Amino acid sequence: MKDAERKMEAAGNSSPAWLANAPKQRTSFGKSHCVMFDADAIGNLRKELIENLGWDAARGILERVGYQSGRNDALALRQRYPWPSDEERSPAGPRLDHLEGIACVGVRRIEINRATGKFHMTGSWPDSYEAEQHLKLYGPGDRAVCWTLEGYTTGFATEFFGEKIAGLETSCRGRGDPVYGFELRPEREWGRRRPPALQEPERRALQRALRPLPARHDRQRV
Repeated sequence: MKDAERKMEAAGNSSPAWLANAPKQRTSFGKSHCVMFDADAIGNLRKELIENLGWDAARGILERVGYQSGRNDALALRQRYPWPSDEERSPAGPRLDHLEGIACVGVRRIEINRATGKFHMTGSWPDSYEAEQHLKLYGPGDRAVCWTLEGYTTGFATEFFGEKIAGLETSCRGRGDPVYGFELRPEREWGRRRPPALQEPERRALQRALRPLPARHDRQRV
């Protein structure tokens, strides 16, 4: 936003004039209504989830939000832009991450072969807003923290490939690693190395955390 303001001011337009002339219509991508929130506000939501529901439940919720967003984006791209090949279509996901302000995703390696069921992708997200927010709130810890990004890449790749794909953050500055890294491959290939979001203990932790909420809500209404 600040970059946009500077460009407008350099062109002789003030921010108030720019805001006054903004299009009076909703922002959409495909059939989805898109919204933009300040990263600090999302960081505060993360903090509320962690402190009220616990780490595992918070991770489960944020990964599911990311997953749905990724699937929706991949579906909208497929419906709107019928690229003739996977080679032309596959860079769209990382570019969308950048345009949406999530992270600047760099792809290191990608292998796609639909005939054999091969999907393998590795890369990094060096300016992850999630890690930035987590470090502000908690400092470095002992776990990877880019949970929404894990969910987003998993959802996007699953919709893109037409098979359950699972993403794992393999290195993260949120836990003191020097660089970020992620890996995507079919769920069936992970075996015992399955990403945490696919493991039953985390699902049970989320269910335990959420089960009492309706009762609390009813008591508050009374």
